[in-house]
Amino acid sequence: MTEYFIWVRGKKYCTEGASCRLIGVNLKIKHGPRATFNTKPEVCIDQMANFQSQSCNVDASLADAYIWDFGDGNMLSGNNPKP
Repeated sequence: MTEYFIWVRGKKYCTEGASCRLIGVNLKIKHGPRATFNTKPEVCIDQMANFQSQSCNVDASLADAYIWDFGDGNMLSGNNPKP
């Protein structure tokens, strides 16, 4: 998360004339998740491949924070799934 302090200037026109207002606001920007993982570069056909998440900015409190799609119809959830 990145925090900024910004100034917001507003001007409102009405029947009595224009009024201006300047306020300072703290702005917090939550960065989107970045999906990365690592695994062994070579795995034999009869061995299980293990994946380890190296992702960042993931809100793990969400039920679908991690979804692994292996492209063969199998999907798993969790930070470091064991297929």
